[in-house]
Amino acid sequence: MARRVLGIDLGTTNTCVAAMDGGRPVVIPNAEGGRTTPSVVAYEPDGSFLVGDPAVRQAVTNPANTVFAVKRLIGQAARSPAVATMRARVAYPVAGDEHGRAVVRVGGKERSPVEISALVLRAVRAAAEDYFGEDCSAAVITCPAYFDEAQRAATQDAARVAGLDVLRVVSEPTAAALAYSWHKDREGRLVVYDFGGGTFDCSVLQYSSGVVKVLATRGLSELGGADLDARLVEALSEAYYRQHGADVPDDPTARARLREAAERAKIDLSSANETEVALPYLTVESGTPRHLQATLTRTRLEALFLPMVQETLRCCHEALADAGLSLRDIDDVLLVGGTTKIPLVQRKVEELFGRPPKRGINPDEAIAVGAAIQAAALDGQEDDVLLLDVLPLSLGIAAGANFVPVLHRNQSLPCARTERFSTVRDFQNAVLVKTYQGDHEKVADNRFVGTLRLDSLPPARAGKVQVDVTFQVDENGILQVEAKDARTGKKAALTVRDTMRLSADEVRVLKRQMDSDSLLV
Repeated sequence: MARRVLGIDLGTTNTCVAAMDGGRPVVIPNAEGGRTTPSVVAYEPDGSFLVGDPAVRQAVTNPANTVFAVKRLIGQAARSPAVATMRARVAYPVAGDEHGRAVVRVGGKERSPVEISALVLRAVRAAAEDYFGEDCSAAVITCPAYFDEAQRAATQDAARVAGLDVLRVVSEPTAAALAYSWHKDREGRLVVYDFGGGTFDCSVLQYSSGVVKVLATRGLSELGGADLDARLVEALSEAYYRQHGADVPDDPTARARLREAAERAKIDLSSANETEVALPYLTVESGTPRHLQATLTRTRLEALFLPMVQETLRCCHEALADAGLSLRDIDDVLLVGGTTKIPLVQRKVEELFGRPPKRGINPDEAIAVGAAIQAAALDGQEDDVLLLDVLPLSLGIAAGANFVPVLHRNQSLPCARTERFSTVRDFQNAVLVKTYQGDHEKVADNRFVGTLRLDSLPPARAGKVQVDVTFQVDENGILQVEAKDARTGKKAALTVRDTMRLSADEVRVLKRQMDSDSLLV
């Protein structure tokens, strides 16, 4: 009997797990019957914790120890703009560890985003094992197409901490395209418009009977449904100021209630033209309770959201340009991610492409379904399935203040390329290969990935020693760099581990710790 392999969409807001059963992909419910599990973990002072729906239910009463949207911190430096934005929005403390990596302080200790994500992954794995009554330790994990090397690698680390054998890390739009095109007996060009809770991706793909080839991808790694919620929170805070002549105090409970009300209003206004927000006893000033009562209309909501939606449409134009295609060349448009349920988003996408998006697949489940199909294919259980993904961002080296790409954005994965460089100083005995990821001309504007050192170069005048630098990226988007003296053959190589990643020892320690942690029931 073939083993059971999972497809897991580890989302910013929700996580979904699917697997092949009887030749068809099925979405696996959690213990409460939900087809998705909130990516939320809540801690008690003794270190015990809740995951998913139970964690959401107590969030307002325990905001400082309830972690949500941690995907936006994974693989990030504590000093990054993305972390600064999160720190201003969430009630739980966000700090930096000794290596400068973003961590959260909950349950009486510092915890990495990898650890928090691993708890969510372990919960959905347990749900799958309960559902099938068998081991489900192998999986394909998805991540946003525009995740950089560090974020992809940290996602892979989280899965390993959760005890999963990672068959592959697949971009979310690519997985959704596979779910859409699987068992279709025709060819076509597809745009996947993936607007999730934490990120936006637009991928242009060619599909044909289970073969999915990515032509180009663009994305916004810091724009998602959470940012729309934040804009609504601002609007509600402005309403509070108009009513009381004062700002909402910086109180974790008040902040959590505002965020919950904003998310609920956003959902309500997807089906209604008007909704009431009533938050009695939101704050207490000098013993006097202050309430918030506000009316939100869909027109007002759309005015707030329109600039962000227009940013996503700009990305779509850029992805099409990268693919060398026009709007007329696209056969189908697929909406993926919970934020695409907003009528404004649906309307603007339809206006852009001149046709209604496809609605035959659940936007919350498409990614997990595609990942499950790919998992079965990698495990030899599914024929005629092939994913050809691309590199989302260029990879290269620093040459003074400039960035020199070695591998370019939108190259098909896996890929490799060698560039020859020369020494710049007389009798230079070593070279440092400083690796960056991005698409900016100035090296300082790109993401630093790591450094490789090649020592013991033969003494010679500047420019006489030549070094071949090879960049290689595998199917998971993980980078390996090699530097070799072209004359002597001496080389140095490593799989570049971004300083934001956990070490192998840290991953092992977290896994052992997780096995001993207690889940509240």
